[in-house]
Amino acid sequence: MAMGAVMNTVYNNYLTTYTSKPLTKYDSHKKSELRNVYNSIVKLNKDAPWYLPTTSRDTQQYAVDLKENARGLRNTIAQLGGLEKGGLFQKKSAYSTDENVATVSYVGDENAVSDNPSFELEVHSLAASQENLGLFLPNHKISLEADTYSFDIGINDMNYEFQFSVGESETNRDIQERLLRLINNADIGIRASLAESEGRTSLRLTSDATGLAPGKNQIFTVSDDHTSKTSGTVEYFGLDYTSRDPANASFAVNGEENSSPSNTFTLDKQFAVKLTGISPSGQSLQIGLKTDIESLTDNVYHLVGGYNDFIKALLADDVKAMNFYMNKVALQTFSFFDSGKKPSEEEPERFYHGFVLGLMVELADKYVLTSNRESGFGRYDVMLEPKTVRGDGVKTGGREADAIIIEFKVQDASEEMELSDTVASALEQIEEQNYEAGLIARGIPKERIRKYGFAFCGKKVLIGGESIGSVYDERGILSF
Repeated sequence: MAMGAVMNTVYNNYLTTYTSKPLTKYDSHKKSELRNVYNSIVKLNKDAPWYLPTTSRDTQQYAVDLKENARGLRNTIAQLGGLEKGGLFQKKSAYSTDENVATVSYVGDENAVSDNPSFELEVHSLAASQENLGLFLPNHKISLEADTYSFDIGINDMNYEFQFSVGESETNRDIQERLLRLINNADIGIRASLAESEGRTSLRLTSDATGLAPGKNQIFTVSDDHTSKTSGTVEYFGLDYTSRDPANASFAVNGEENSSPSNTFTLDKQFAVKLTGISPSGQSLQIGLKTDIESLTDNVYHLVGGYNDFIKALLADDVKAMNFYMNKVALQTFSFFDSGKKPSEEEPERFYHGFVLGLMVELADKYVLTSNRESGFGRYDVMLEPKTVRGDGVKTGGREADAIIIEFKVQDASEEMELSDTVASALEQIEEQNYEAGLIARGIPKERIRKYGFAFCGKKVLIGGESIGSVYDERGILSF
């Protein structure tokens, strides 16, 4: 019994600590792609062996975050068609005349030559998930005996057993919260939450899926009739009461009635449709393709969303994140443009300069963005001066924000062995040319002025700043 309790504790800790991230269709890979990833890992370890393991949870979490954020940015670019050469910004865009009822995206062949397809859609009802709502219990000491309990959840023709311990002094809410964590972190397609009413709490279970499969009347079941540990918790918490039955979506396409177990479906193998509401009585919406210029505009806005993390990192003075996001964007984006690799190639610094400046345009309501202006003894590349008042007259408290000076440099291999040398050269130029003089003259304290050097070599980027912290060297340079 003692060993069983230990194993139960380990099992609970596993479920409540580790959970997977949501996946998209762009996370699937061919065997050849996985083999290439493996070979790349082997090569990296040969070139730079891992010789100093770390057990720091912060470092481990940072590594996981890098991987997940890289995956998210890659998926954003993939959605724009940017994983294929020449495909960036070429993806067609679809429209819906009423996005309160349905949103739509184009998933058909980008190269298909056909008439502009369009459909009339009227939504009668949305697909619904199953919801089980337990008994509302006061936050008193639990009436169950101290023991190890279990119950089973059946979903998608699979049966999952959940085991947990009940202590002598624990309350109803203690156990409800424990079950909530167990179920959510098991990631079996059911979300658990607590409902509250008049000081009492109930455990609510909601299926991720909606609708009904043929021959089924429920998405999931909860029972402890044939469980391995002590039973009684299903009845005690009321987990088997279905408060909302699952239902299919009902809609008409071009006047023809249809149904779907999900609110998301594909129409004519060309449009991915997501139902978001019910049509006003007797009214239908139209689905079709946007013009090429409208599609291009949509793709630009979509990609800008992928850049937002870089901007957040810049404002937070997070040089590690700035390097990560800028390198990922550069790797996926610069392939489609002539960025140049040497200082002699038609001033490639102008390309990088314009690219990064474009990323910062959305900061115009909070900062005065200037470029190639005289300050001190020369011309800086980019300067962000915090505003005190926005264009709409609202005070922003801008003087509490930091001013930012950025200098761009392309690596000169004849003089600079590493990109870190190029970053150092950029930072030295900011100091030698006294670019901060204009900001100081306008009342911004020296300690509120941040300085960054951006070094480029083809698609490689390295960013360094002054006094960033102990993770960096004395110039605040992060090397990969």
